[in-house]
Amino acid sequence: YVMNSWEEADISDKVIPESFINPCVNNNNIISLIEDDRRVVACDPARFGDDETVTVSLKGPELRAIDVYNQQDTMTTAGRLVIASKGLGAKVIAVEETGLGGGIVDRLREMGQDVRGINPGGASSNSKRFKNLRSEIWWTARELFEQRLVNIPQDNTLITQLSSVKYKLSSDQIITIEPKDQIKKRLGRSPDRADALVIGLYALRFVPKTIPEGLEEGGGEPLVAVKIKGARGW
Repeated sequence: YVMNSWEEADISDKVIPESFINPCVNNNNIISLIEDDRRVVACDPARFGDDETVTVSLKGPELRAIDVYNQQDTMTTAGRLVIASKGLGAKVIAVEETGLGGGIVDRLREMGQDVRGINPGGASSNSKRFKNLRSEIWWTARELFEQRLVNIPQDNTLITQLSSVKYKLSSDQIITIEPKDQIKKRLGRSPDRADALVIGLYALRFVPKTIPEGLEEGGGEPLVAVKIKGARGW
């Protein structure tokens, strides 16, 4: 970095480089021995007039649907989230709660939904590794993409946003992800679709994996990814 500038960061400082993303586009190379049936809806609400409100629906680390619309009032967004949750059969709704998101979270709780407010600027679960929760969320997504455990469609806007976010490593090895306002300043747009996806991937931890009937706890084979012989990229 030059004078600690995000603009001067090298391509090697991308959190999720395209080399991690490309194998995960229409990714049919991974089979879980126990199907991941965790279902989550996540939302990154628009903060400013030119931002997008984005809702993603995830079945495990597979992006099933993405809903993109202009800034709406909290009641409308909450209603759309409930519809998406019911349609997916989601157990949890995760919402970035800064700005307008706080009102959306409150409304969803009033409606009896299991909603998790995500504060990116809050503390991470490991302060010796991550500057804040945003850094932990994005790094969680990076590790999933690196292991090719994500399945996303060929959405060029989403892919561009995912591959545009940068990180830096401090002298004491603490990871900091580029702040959203800095990304918008550098690129001229906010990575709303990417933020919604990484929040959703992080929120999967709030939903327990179901164990098929007949498989006793501690028995059977461990949950692992299987490499398919001859599959692309292995």
